[in-house]
Amino acid sequence: MLSATYTPPGSADIAAGQALLSLRANPIAPCSNFATDNLLLQIQDQPQANAGADRNVCAGSYTINDATATNYSTVSWIHSGAGTLTNPGSLTLLICQHRQK
Repeated sequence: MLSATYTPPGSADIAAGQALLSLRANPIAPCSNFATDNLLLQIQDQPQANAGADRNVCAGSYTINDATATNYSTVSWIHSGAGTLTNPGSLTLLICQHRQK
């Protein structure tokens, strides 16, 4: 079993979004022909997330509509409060805050 590490990709590879890696097997004498196989390595950018600007709000419902994300397959909001998140798998989020009496 062969093992190789390709880190870090060069800036040209990142810009191209891929790198071609080749494996060459050299012959044992008296043979003179070598064998080569290629692997196309696709380079994906890491996901980025921005939840939007910090804010102070009054009790009730509030919509966050300035969140952004790039290079992602899905998004999900989580929270530590007692409120309810409506549509937590969307970049636009409705927060229903429950005020305890």
